[in-house]
Amino acid sequence: MFKAYLSGDLSYWGKALRLAEKSDMSLDLLKQITNYEYGYIPWCLDKKEDEEAKLYLDKFARHIDMLEEKEGKTSSVFVYRSAYNAYCLSFNRWKFATYASRAIEFSNKAVQTDENNPLALSLKGNVEFYSPAMFGGSKKKALEYFQKAINAFEEKNLVNNNWNYVATMLCYAQAYDKQGEKKKAKEVCQKILSIAPTFTYVRDTYYPQLVK
Repeated sequence: MFKAYLSGDLSYWGKALRLAEKSDMSLDLLKQITNYEYGYIPWCLDKKEDEEAKLYLDKFARHIDMLEEKEGKTSSVFVYRSAYNAYCLSFNRWKFATYASRAIEFSNKAVQTDENNPLALSLKGNVEFYSPAMFGGSKKKALEYFQKAINAFEEKNLVNNNWNYVATMLCYAQAYDKQGEKKKAKEVCQKILSIAPTFTYVRDTYYPQLVK
């Protein structure tokens, strides 16, 4: 699954998710499936595979409910509820204010529930970075949250074969890039490639553009 992420082709994730859904749903498997759906849905949206995205958006919602039933209102549950509302924006632009405010609300709850959850900190970084100023978004705060998320991943030793960790570092580099801090963006990319030298997008596209 990690190699598929690095290659940029998550069609393998879709196949793996369909197989996993046929298995007995242990709590550990449920957590894994929900996390991969968290990454698979935006990839489908980016590839304009709207029907696949809608299919897994419905499954994502059900699995979030199942997680909450088993573990309660955890930080990760709030992360996924925030993401769900953000993904819904792709199909309900006329409800932008409603879904955007919910996404922000749940991202705040995720961090408040566990301020050391790297997934919550990473999500909060994205929310801060992409939210308009009128919704309270801040590019400066985004950088701070991405750094905290990376620190948390590393302190908890959640770095090996973890797509969430590598994705957060890419967001961190892109945030520096958008702020005009090209040198820092390149430094983050160099760290990414030292950990995941086969990360195709960073190696072949993003980092060469930064250097150029």
